[in-house]
Amino acid sequence: MLVTTGSGPLAMSMSANGGTSWASCGVPTNASDFAAVGTLAGRALDFVYHAGLRTSDGKVQISRTADGTSWTTVAAFTPVAGSYNNAPVIRQCPDTGALFLHMYVTSTNIGEIRMSLDQGATWTEPVRWGGTMSAGQLGAAGGRLFLTDVSGAVYVSDGIGWE
Repeated sequence: MLVTTGSGPLAMSMSANGGTSWASCGVPTNASDFAAVGTLAGRALDFVYHAGLRTSDGKVQISRTADGTSWTTVAAFTPVAGSYNNAPVIRQCPDTGALFLHMYVTSTNIGEIRMSLDQGATWTEPVRWGGTMSAGQLGAAGGRLFLTDVSGAVYVSDGIGWE
């Protein structure tokens, strides 16, 4: 089990006994440059993924680890227009392993969502939508992404677009 801790510089802790005890572990490359703690995703079968917003260049960085100690950066994204705001949200489908990444572009009020089917090696071009959401409103199951925006509208992906 791996969790991010605190609201300042990124720190992570790992538990090997179901959360009874915790120990500090490694953090992704550039961790001291993240604007916010970021989000974690994983399904306990292969990797745990972290998405963080870098302050130095405004890119969203995706990293992964198999052991909680060694991290590899697998992707970094620049917004199509404007700049990203807040921590990006990453989720992994427990059924298929598909990764979904949501980033919010402040200046255009547009959300960008990308998907990876190969453990983060390649990502789709962003699907853009005009909704505003928070991390708690995004989930993945059955190879599909589910989200709600602040108005209560529900969106369901088909892996390529939106229904």
